[in-house]
Amino acid sequence: VGFLHSLLRKDEKFLIDEFRSRSDAELVMIDDRKLIFDLNRKPDVDIVIERCINHSRAMHGLKLLESAGVTCLNTSDVSRICGDKILTSVALRDHGVAQHEVRVAFTEASALEAIEEVGYPVVLKPAVGSWGRLLSKVNDRDAAETVLEHKTVLGTYHHSIFYIQNYV
Repeated sequence: VGFLHSLLRKDEKFLIDEFRSRSDAELVMIDDRKLIFDLNRKPDVDIVIERCINHSRAMHGLKLLESAGVTCLNTSDVSRICGDKILTSVALRDHGVAQHEVRVAFTEASALEAIEEVGYPVVLKPAVGSWGRLLSKVNDRDAAETVLEHKTVLGTYHHSIFYIQNYV
């Protein structure tokens, strides 16, 4: 059993301890920071549990493992959807799960219009990212114009896609 990880946080340590206390199978630790894939060779594991911090490494690592015939928990599709706020919001909506009001816009002008539609305050988030990084609470139109311009000019938002939620 492979354990694909970055840092071993408290949750990963709990999972490792539980695995070792309940199973006699070998647990192979796979640090994504040291991992090198050989596309012509299957890794020496039958199943992998994914616990990476870095979304891109998790998603691509899982896809490479799956393509080599390794069963993965979570799958690369789950990682792709859960690592992208837009895809997550669509999946939640499609399955009838309640969520905050969301708007997605592709330009500064349409983002400003969407913000005005939702009403202040709003939270502007990058479509991909976690831990509150690059998140902006926007209280009024002046702040909205400034934040949108900064995010566009600095390129901090993935291809100028703006994910907007009402502030709660």
